[in-house]
Amino acid sequence: MRVKTVEDLKARHERVLSLGGSLRSDNEQGPDEPFRVYADPAGHPFCIFVA
Repeated sequence: MRVKTVEDLKARHERVLSLGGSLRSDNEQGPDEPFRVYADPAGHPFCIFVA
């Protein structure tokens, strides 16, 4: 999923966790394209990134 700002990334983070997802990798401080990798409750990975 693409979001427009780091603030949006943070808001989506809270939403993912509230729905049972888990954080797998955090690159929020990345200089070019901040992103986070999550797993849904069944273990399927997905990313949210700023672009």
